[in-house]
Amino acid sequence: MNKPGCVVMCHGWAYGPSLFDPFLHWVREQHPKLWAALQWVTVDLGYGKATVPSNPGTLHYANLSQLDPAECVAIGHSLGFAKLLEHSTQWAHVVSVGGFTHFCSLPKAPEGTAPRVLDRMITRADMDLPTVLADFQARCGLPLPNAHSSTWNGAALLSDLHLLKSIDVSTQLTEHIQAKGLATSLEFSEDAIVPANLSAACFQGKALRTTTPGPHAGLGLNSTGYTGVVSAIERALN
Repeated sequence: MNKPGCVVMCHGWAYGPSLFDPFLHWVREQHPKLWAALQWVTVDLGYGKATVPSNPGTLHYANLSQLDPAECVAIGHSLGFAKLLEHSTQWAHVVSVGGFTHFCSLPKAPEGTAPRVLDRMITRADMDLPTVLADFQARCGLPLPNAHSSTWNGAALLSDLHLLKSIDVSTQLTEHIQAKGLATSLEFSEDAIVPANLSAACFQGKALRTTTPGPHAGLGLNSTGYTGVVSAIERALN
């Protein structure tokens, strides 16, 4: 089997590909050989109105089929992890960064956000999406200055907000593990979006789990968790 030649990174709800900019800058500066050895691709879930990604290394989610999953390490933040597994179970390795296999509590998996809580969030978003975005980003620990701007794609955001109620990629994760081995899960100790009990329900026995200080969007803030992500990439290469 060929070694992976590509790293694919997908952001979560209420953010965009730029969430990974600090991490990518750090890799370029601190791990130049690793940076040069791989193609680095960020995935755009379309929450912004721009039809053409501003970064030439960015690919719209609808165009992921241009990549061969078997040649890529897939790294997903929050919902981005589930979206990558929903696309394919054949990634060379999958890394969850504050991610989950399900978000809302389910009959078979009661850990998670109560559906009624998300229903209230959806109702508020229908009336005032910018305020919901700003509130959610604050809970993630990384508020963005453009939360109240007109640059957001409301239809895409609302669609994936509804998706959070039902998404469940636990079967896909099991399929991936059977084909490729354990996943990696990087979890944040001050995560107000994906608490520890949900992370455990999703990944216990299914991933190499590491907890690092920081909030849900910690990867966009500082280098605390960067080493764990790089270690996962290096494991996939060896």
